[in-house]
Amino acid sequence: MSGFDSVDDESKPESAQFDDDSPTADKWTGPDNPPYAYYMYYMFANIVTLNNLRRYVRSETVPPKTIIN
Repeated sequence: MSGFDSVDDESKPESAQFDDDSPTADKWTGPDNPPYAYYMYYMFANIVTLNNLRRYVRSETVPPKTIIN
């Protein structure tokens, strides 16, 4: 994979501020979906984790069986 395409509804203003008191994804209880920046943070964090795993096994791609087993 060489890139990601992510689309936000720019017609809706979002002014969410994130800090140490912001809930993690598993504790999100708001009636609305989290702001777009929230999704982007978790996407970034997961890509970093995946890239670190790939670097660890020194591979361009990691077959699913390698991760699961």
